[in-house]
Amino acid sequence: PKMLPGGRVKLSYTYDNQVYTNYTEVLSNSTFSRSFSRKGHYIPGVIPNFLNARFLYDQPDGLLEGLGGYAEVTWRDSYWLDNANRLKAPGYALLNLEIHYDPPTRFGWAHRLHWYFEVQNVANQIYIAGATNISDKLQSDGQQAGAATLMDSTGSIYAGSPRAYFGGVRIRF
Repeated sequence: PKMLPGGRVKLSYTYDNQVYTNYTEVLSNSTFSRSFSRKGHYIPGVIPNFLNARFLYDQPDGLLEGLGGYAEVTWRDSYWLDNANRLKAPGYALLNLEIHYDPPTRFGWAHRLHWYFEVQNVANQIYIAGATNISDKLQSDGQQAGAATLMDSTGSIYAGSPRAYFGGVRIRF
């Protein structure tokens, strides 16, 4: 605080270790029906590690009082998409930047305004923002399908937003 008054850091980390303890999945095709124990496998769709770090600065006084901004990094770990843990959605990290101006109270009614401009996904990274679980499949020989076969499933991947720009004014009443 003494070296950089107006500077702050906000961190948020989540660890979520979801594992099947007693689950048997039954897969069928036109010829076979087989059971597969999923005990010890990770539950699909659960992101095991998530980190959000935001580095903020707001000028506390002087000519530029009220001017500020932040740099934010969001990191999501890779996660499994199917019960057999054969196919994963890759992890990613995104960088977001924002600059804003909150006029000081000495400016009268104008101090109720909040001006901002934000750039999300600065690096314009391609990433999977979300995915529904993919059903495991039983091949004609009675074996479980591998990742290459599961990748042919459609409609389960939701792409993340490309670089986006936002700006505006908020008013406090």
